[in-house]
Amino acid sequence: MFVADVLGHGAEAAEVARLLKGLVLQGIELPPDVLVEWLHRSLRYTRGACLLALRVGAGGRQLHWAGAGNVRARLWHAGAPKGIPLLIPSGIVGYNLRRIQASTAEVTPPACLAVATDGLADEALEQEPYDAGGLLQRFARPHDDATVLVVRWD
Repeated sequence: MFVADVLGHGAEAAEVARLLKGLVLQGIELPPDVLVEWLHRSLRYTRGACLLALRVGAGGRQLHWAGAGNVRARLWHAGAPKGIPLLIPSGIVGYNLRRIQASTAEVTPPACLAVATDGLADEALEQEPYDAGGLLQRFARPHDDATVLVVRWD
């Protein structure tokens, strides 16, 4: 899984988004931290992006991730009724990425993962979400683009 928000808007941002999509498709089998490092080198001299690369492993019971910037994510499951925020370092992939941190969390079904870009209000991920469309309807900022990903384990 992969969620990204290219900085800015317009034709230049669209070109970076196309480049990023192609790169992600080429490197999709890489571990998340290796993918983020490769994307950082590949997007040098562009406006860059904030992003989160996620991989589900160990029979669907582990979540591995790496990313940078203002993409937010939270995992809810039986052992974490308030949800566990996925820590994502600050920075911009392709511009000023200081560190890349590989992280892992155990997933205990039933579980729910929600990921959102900065086009959603900060409080959007404070309660377990029911669906991505509902989050967009309730929490989208009026003058920004937004991406929401919701994944459920039953």
